[in-house]
Formats: sequence, structure tokens, C-alpha cells
Amino acid sequence: MNEDDFLLEAAGWAGYYENANEIIRQIAAANVAEAPSREIMNNPQEFHDWVEQCKQIHAARNR
Repeated sequence: MNEDDFLLEAAGWAGYYENANEIIRQIAAANVAEAPSREIMNNPQEFHDWVEQCKQIHAARNR
């Protein structure tokens, strides 16, 4: 991997973590769940699944 590719990948992951942390902040502020484990954070599909579960919990509470 050359330096440019590395920098592009690093920037992509930085954006992912920035967005993920904002989503986690919103979920925690709504008292739906605490922050997920680092293992979930490091796997975008697992993180997406966690967010979907949180949405379902939130929807069930607000029925």
C-alpha cells in the first residue's frame, strides 16, 4: 500500500469513527443504550446492526 492509499483509507476510517461517535452520542442521550464495545465499533456491519437494534428499542419505548 503506498502512502496516498494509506492516507485515503485512514481518512475514510476517521470519517466513519466521527459519524459513529455522533450516532452513539445521540443514542446515549436518548437513554436507549450505552456505547457499543470496540469490537462492534471496528466492524461497520456489526455497528450498523447495533444501530438498527437501538432504533427498534427506541421505537418500542415510544409506542
